Amino acid sequence: MQNYIGKVKNESSKDSIFYLVWFRIFFGICSVIELLAQMFTTDLNIYAYQGFHFNYQWFINVPLFSTYTVLVLFILGLASSIFFSAGYFYKIVSKVQFLVWLLLFQIDQSEYVNHSYLYVLISFVSCFFPANKSFSLDVYFKRVAVVTQVPKLYRNVLLFQMGIVYFYAGIAKVNLDWFQAMPLQIWLGYKSEYFMIGPIISHKAWAFVMSYVGVTFDLTITFFLLFRPTRRVAFLMCLLFHLSNVMIFGLASFPWFSICMSSLFLSLEDLKPLTKFLRISDKAEFSRVNLSFTLNSFFVFFIIIQLVLPLRPFLYNGNSMWTEEGHRFSWHMMLRSKQGYLNYKVVTYKDGKRKTIFVAPKDYLLQEQARKMKGRPEMIIGFAHYLEEFYLDYGYETVEVFANCKMSLNGHESRWLIDREVNLASEERGVQPYQWILPFDQRLEKQKDSSKPIVSN
Repeated sequence: MQNYIGKVKNESSKDSIFYLVWFRIFFGICSVIELLAQMFTTDLNIYAYQGFHFNYQWFINVPLFSTYTVLVLFILGLASSIFFSAGYFYKIVSKVQFLVWLLLFQIDQSEYVNHSYLYVLISFVSCFFPANKSFSLDVYFKRVAVVTQVPKLYRNVLLFQMGIVYFYAGIAKVNLDWFQAMPLQIWLGYKSEYFMIGPIISHKAWAFVMSYVGVTFDLTITFFLLFRPTRRVAFLMCLLFHLSNVMIFGLASFPWFSICMSSLFLSLEDLKPLTKFLRISDKAEFSRVNLSFTLNSFFVFFIIIQLVLPLRPFLYNGNSMWTEEGHRFSWHMMLRSKQGYLNYKVVTYKDGKRKTIFVAPKDYLLQEQARKMKGRPEMIIGFAHYLEEFYLDYGYETVEVFANCKMSLNGHESRWLIDREVNLASEERGVQPYQWILPFDQRLEKQKDSSKPIVSN
């Protein structure tokens, strides 16, 4: 009886290595696409900028990189991603790929996008996968032995991570603005010139269709992919959903990566053409690729962190789309469009004399940095601290920094985001709620302030 139970347990815990091979090939390709996209946009300028950078709390401060160093970093990332996809020197290049993604991610908060964060996580866990033990150059050159079956936990970690992305993105969409098709009405309105589809997607009704389909898709797709009778139809829905995002929003490599990750839910029978192409059999004996207690514990810890971290917005009062508290690392995607202005009033004291200086962020930052920091309190206080240090180094004895920031969220009437009476130089950064962020439901002034230009954010 014990032997029978052990055999059943062994059968239920093994998995074809095909899934890891397919993931390895596709993730490497997506990494190449994403890195090339960043190289040929303003991202490269921000990474190589020799001025102020918006650092993350609790992360190491990345030193200033020259343009040459950043290019070397990109070349390392591209090379490691290509080798990763080919399964060549996998143990080394998987770690190099992870370090490149981590370094690029940490350089500047203004560059935060959810799929870059996802790539950091995925590249990290992939360092522990035996994804090079079939259909790889490591196998071809006999650097590793061929493996056909691996513990199922490897694929389950990937499925879990993708399910977390979908589900928490859906939870975040359950808000009044989203059900009023905001901010999609704003963004789709700019796409009326698109060839053929422009007049359709820019119509108000289409924004409502996308909003309701989007929240329904995110909340339910993982469960439909897990449920065998609905799995194939659910995958077809994934294809339609992500390909429509490619047509309308682009989003670089993320939709393609999402399609790949969603395909990992399918059975080997569904993926038979691919398994034949990769020459991977699902009938071989279970090979001796076992998970150590340490690695098992690590994956459990990773899963717990990914479950808990996106719950942070619920620990704060107020609208997280407005305050941005808990917004990052929580899979809040395409939820808010902010328009408005931001400038600073710097009050300096020296030899008993008081001087007031008005500062525009664009005079100290790259245009893209200045544009993205508007409406993001964590970045606003970070730059306020920089201004304090800047003027103290300039010779002033005391420096106070006040922010004038008025924003409109998702087409709502403009209102003050930051308390103008609070000296941000004396406020600490941290995970605590920022009392100097004014609530979204504040009483609005009767007179609209139209003295400043409204800049898209």
